[in-house]
Amino acid sequence: MRHVLTPLALAAAILPATAHAADQLDCVSSGYSAQQQAVLDAHVAAFEISDMDTQKRPVEVISIIEQRAQQCARQLGWSDAASDAAGLYHLGSLTAGSIRRKHPEAAAVMDKIDTDLSDADRERFWSIMTSATGAGDTKKQPTSDDFMFIGMVIMRFQPDVDTAQQNTIGALMGMEALLRNTQATFSEL
Repeated sequence: MRHVLTPLALAAAILPATAHAADQLDCVSSGYSAQQQAVLDAHVAAFEISDMDTQKRPVEVISIIEQRAQQCARQLGWSDAASDAAGLYHLGSLTAGSIRRKHPEAAAVMDKIDTDLSDADRERFWSIMTSATGAGDTKKQPTSDDFMFIGMVIMRFQPDVDTAQQNTIGALMGMEALLRNTQATFSEL
C-alpha cells in the first residue's frame, strides 16, 4: 500500500501555496463524457485493495482525471499545482469510495473515528495517519506507540478484526488521510 500512497502523498505535500477556495474541488468530480465516466466507473467497480500494493497505475483513469482537472483549471483560473491537487483528490476519492462500498465494515470504523473519538484522540489519530502515509509537511515518522494507538482505535470499533479486515481498514484510513491532506492543501492554493 505504501508504494502507491507515498508518491501520491508526496505530490500533495509539495504543492506551493496560493489562494483558492476548497469548494471548487468538486469541479473535477463531474463534467465527464459518458465514455469517460464509464471508464471511471469500471475502475471503481474493479478496484481491489491489492491494487494498492502494485506499481501498476490506472493510466487511462489518471489521464481522464488529469484532462478534467486541466479543464477546471482553465475554467476557474487554477494554478498547475491546484489542478494537480484536484486530480489527486478525485483519484483518491474514487479509491476511497470503492473501498467504502465494497467494505462497509471499514467504512463504519472510519465513520466512528470521526463521530465517537474525543477531539484530542481524533486529532492524534489524523496526525499519526498523515505522518504514516507521508502526506503533509511532516517529517516525523509514527512511533510504535502511535501504531499501538491506531491499533487500539481499530479494535475499539471493530473488536473481532482479522488480518484481511485490518488491511482493508488501514487502506481506507490511508486514503482518507490523503484526501484530508489534499483538500487542505488545495484550499491554500
